[in-house]
Amino acid sequence: MKIMRKIYLLGFLIGLIAFVGCSEDDLVTPTPSPEAPAGTQGVYFPTSNKSAVELMPVDPTEFEMTIARTVSSGAVDVPINVEVNDDDVFVVPSSVSFAEGETEKTFKITFPTAAEGITYNLKLNVEGEEFVNPYITGLSYVSTNATRVKWEAVEEPMVYMDGSFSAGWGISHIPMYVHAEKAVLGSVVRYRFKNAYKVPTGADDDGIYDGFPFNDPGDFIEGEYLTIVEIGGENGKADEVFMPAHDIGVDWGYGMISTGSVFGNLSEKKEDFPLGILKDSIITFPENSLFHGDNDGKYPAPLPTIIYLSKNVYIAANLKIESFNDIEYEDDAVETGTFISAATSDTTLLQIMVKAIDIDEENKDSEYKDLFYLPNLYEEDFGLAFYYSEEAGISIPKDQPTGMSFLGKKVFVSMSRDIKSGLIIGSEEVYDEDLDEDDDDYDPNAGKDRYVFGLNFHYKDGTNLGNFKEVLLLSNEDEITPMMLGRKGVDYRFEIQSKVSPKSLTKNVQRDILF
Repeated sequence: MKIMRKIYLLGFLIGLIAFVGCSEDDLVTPTPSPEAPAGTQGVYFPTSNKSAVELMPVDPTEFEMTIARTVSSGAVDVPINVEVNDDDVFVVPSSVSFAEGETEKTFKITFPTAAEGITYNLKLNVEGEEFVNPYITGLSYVSTNATRVKWEAVEEPMVYMDGSFSAGWGISHIPMYVHAEKAVLGSVVRYRFKNAYKVPTGADDDGIYDGFPFNDPGDFIEGEYLTIVEIGGENGKADEVFMPAHDIGVDWGYGMISTGSVFGNLSEKKEDFPLGILKDSIITFPENSLFHGDNDGKYPAPLPTIIYLSKNVYIAANLKIESFNDIEYEDDAVETGTFISAATSDTTLLQIMVKAIDIDEENKDSEYKDLFYLPNLYEEDFGLAFYYSEEAGISIPKDQPTGMSFLGKKVFVSMSRDIKSGLIIGSEEVYDEDLDEDDDDYDPNAGKDRYVFGLNFHYKDGTNLGNFKEVLLLSNEDEITPMMLGRKGVDYRFEIQSKVSPKSLTKNVQRDILF
């Protein structure tokens, strides 16, 4: 490397000496750039012209383009040449006239015979030295295409669960049918729903309304109101869904109500206002994705809006159990007994066990089959769900909330790997009556019918709080005297058995006005 560097420096010095030795007459004079043609107008097509035009079928089949020149003196007619015109659908003026002082003109292009759903290409140019200056940056040609969007009716209605309007007025999430039309533009898919929020006439056997269930006659303003969602458009990725801002045709006394995506309509912060997502034939606009607007302003919606692309998808999604505390159980108790907890100091007398109502009876793999529940077990409105059959024994779904908090964090339960769960029939049990409470194998409930639940108590992040044997000691209802009406002074026997330190997190949710 050092040798090469010396050779390079030597060559550089020799060249420098030779240059110094040259006279001014020896230097090469560069050839000047060609001058612009005398009197040229410098015509070009600005970059503001759209490279693609999309029109709805009801829109006029026309659009405008812009042409410009670099000089302003004199009036001139500039011929427009058509280089590409698919199927000759475009009607283009033969020339554009500039008046004295004008440097930019717009001209109209029509395509009255274009069919829906087809993209047509067009390329225009200007030729001739009197019009074109080859030494300016503007192009003397322009390419574009135009598409009349073709909407086709979707055979089955979709199911729409509004979270924007509902959040603004504090009303329930209730499903409604929407009849959709679909348009496909390359990889982009659009759906539109006409008058989705109209006044309903009623609901079907599955509780799905044929309009917005809270609208009364007079709430919906006569007209045509289109709700459009676009999947994979310029505002998002292939699975992201954008909703253009639009009026929904409803006025509840505070002006016309509007909705749409926050991002792309009111904000450019997608991290704060995400787009919807299409997954498994379900479009979900999460919280803060859409806005609710009226005369008072526009607010991000704290509730999700969900669109199921068919009723079957809606039924299947809502048959899936999201929370065992929210599904319906039979009124009559399957078993009654005393619940004895090793995890807490709380013993609940008169604990009942109920069975889930199977709302998906025809499905042999239904999540509701053989499902049982101990309601209000550790806290009110929180129970323990488990599956039981003679063949399979007991299985406990994981990550069930208990309603309890320990050291500022919520406690969940899953099935323990260390403690066996099962139904024990006391009369069939083999045990040693001579054991006393100081012996390792001693069980004060031996010989009695009981459900044993081996539970692992933990935090949501998996931090282990311990494995405990919880027992439902069965008895006849007349053998139990209810003694506990509340759960006061409960002691938890949990231990943190990992290095994860519990943290108490507080989330301050603010509903700020956007515009």
